[in-house]
Amino acid sequence: ANGTIASHESVIADVKNALSRKEGDSEALRNDLDEAKSEITCLQSNMDEAITLYEAAMDDVKSSMSEKRREIEALRNSLKAAKDVIASRESTISEVKNALSERERDNDGLQNDLDEAKSKMASLKSKMNE
Repeated sequence: ANGTIASHESVIADVKNALSRKEGDSEALRNDLDEAKSEITCLQSNMDEAITLYEAAMDDVKSSMSEKRREIEALRNSLKAAKDVIASRESTISEVKNALSERERDNDGLQNDLDEAKSKMASLKSKMNE
């Protein structure tokens, strides 16, 4: 009977040791799980921060692109205005050249009339002197 009791006590001691080890293992697993949860929370926080920074950077890029588009549009408008001014000046120059050509033709006509008149006067003078 003593041997059986000792045997039972030995089995009970083994079970207690095994339970103790399991509790230790469970505690270690709980600690690992808490640590993993903590790391996940930290990673989530870092990810949220990274996303926020990325979104802010993208907003800056969009804003910068909009500004560049406005600058390009302003430059296009300036270029068009400059081309319009050049076209207007070229038209004015053409008109002035035409007017000048007309004036030169008038002057040539007047010079011819003057030369003709001088020739007639010379002819009349020579007839008067005869």
